[in-house]
Amino acid sequence: MRMLNSWLKKLQGGSTPDDRRTAGSGQQASLSSLTALERETLALVETLASEDSPDVVAGLKRRGTTAARMLAMAMSGELPPGTRWGFVVNGMDDMALEPMWRLHDVLVAIGSEAAEYVRPLLENKRWQTRFMAIHTLGDLRDRQAVEAIAGMLLPPSFRMTSAAVDALGKIGDPRAIPYLESVENQLQGYEREAVRAAIRACRH
Repeated sequence: MRMLNSWLKKLQGGSTPDDRRTAGSGQQASLSSLTALERETLALVETLASEDSPDVVAGLKRRGTTAARMLAMAMSGELPPGTRWGFVVNGMDDMALEPMWRLHDVLVAIGSEAAEYVRPLLENKRWQTRFMAIHTLGDLRDRQAVEAIAGMLLPPSFRMTSAAVDALGKIGDPRAIPYLESVENQLQGYEREAVRAAIRACRH
């Protein structure tokens, strides 16, 4: 978490998500402080807001953790005001999940090294960001996120509970079993069967 916050501080002109204040002049200063690699990566992340061409995806994969940091920031809505992702996420409704799946896909393509930048998003105030973080960490098979994801099983919520069950089943860590068993009897039909399938996956 400290690593992501320190990078946010650099990009946002000396502030963190907890103390940042929006200022037009600060955006120019913060962007000018980026390295050439970071500026190139930010441009690709911005392009991803409207398209996911193979060239854009390949360019982000080549940039590894630099891209993972910015993709996670885009998913959280913490890119500077005026960026495309700042607009998409901060003005978010359910339709905004569609472009956010592009962020998910590239983070998963980058691989396990992206997980450390996604984990802090499980605490984000936006349910959409938490939802996408759960799916991303599940597809990354990130065992370090098991307990945090399991904590989102309750109270039952169709979107969040279903996402958490799916992710825990994909990760397949036995530590998730007690959490899954605790929610099994509170669900019905397809949702209960999904929990049982996740428990079986965690036992193998």
